[in-house]
Amino acid sequence: MQNGKDFVEGWEPVSDFSRESSHCLVMRPGSEVLIPQGSTTPSFWWTQEMTPETSWSSYKIGTLGGKKVVLVTAPNNAAAPQGWEWVSMRVFFLQGEEALVHLLGRAAVLTAWNDEGQFCGRCGAKMQVDESEPARVCPQCSLRQYPRLSPAVIMRITDGKKILLARNRRFPGGLYSSIAGFVDAGECAEDAVVREAMEEVGLEVGQVRYLGSQCWPFPHSLMLAFSAEAQGLPEPDGVEIVDAQWFDGAQLPELPKKGSISRWMIDSWLEEQGFPLPHDSL
Repeated sequence: MQNGKDFVEGWEPVSDFSRESSHCLVMRPGSEVLIPQGSTTPSFWWTQEMTPETSWSSYKIGTLGGKKVVLVTAPNNAAAPQGWEWVSMRVFFLQGEEALVHLLGRAAVLTAWNDEGQFCGRCGAKMQVDESEPARVCPQCSLRQYPRLSPAVIMRITDGKKILLARNRRFPGGLYSSIAGFVDAGECAEDAVVREAMEEVGLEVGQVRYLGSQCWPFPHSLMLAFSAEAQGLPEPDGVEIVDAQWFDGAQLPELPKKGSISRWMIDSWLEEQGFPLPHDSL
């Protein structure tokens, strides 16, 4: 049963909408959202003190508490109006409630789709939006294009008493996390876990078990979480992974923020082992 705070998915291209009957979320590619300057809460999408450019596409992407949510997609080079600013939605995504995370994830994926799918990949014709579902159809060759989803696996590797955490070359500061990678064409998720563990840290893993999933719309990934067991000394590939170590639950490095599936996997293992959960660093 849905409650009044739930976000319920929907779809409908819209040309206009009233401030009284709609929530408005303005986004541009790169998972950036338009908010009033200095805002620190996700309530930005309840206020509509600006009028979107007429050239920006608008879609009803669902309802929240019975009130429709309109996504307005701006181009990459769209400037923020006076008193507003573009910010990464990552902070709201990681700290928001379930309904907000659901809404933002859908909005970011559809914004990327709106930006990337303007023309047919087969014949180059201008694509037309389908009003019955989030899809585009080519008027010349009938190719149908849906929003892109890129499945990836993220794995919690343990040896029974310790957990493997790795440092990606792109991570800020001293952050360590679980290793992850995209699923290859024709590959099942479990095989991707085995392959990525060997490629990134040189470990042969077994007892691969599915744990859960999370929309990760940066810009359009779907993270599939697994646990796995391994033994031995990790050997980072030196290209993507610059360091990987076994950590005891009592001595951990800087971890991902709460709200991410990687942190959820680490915290759930700590609870299973009887260790206290660490707080996020400021």
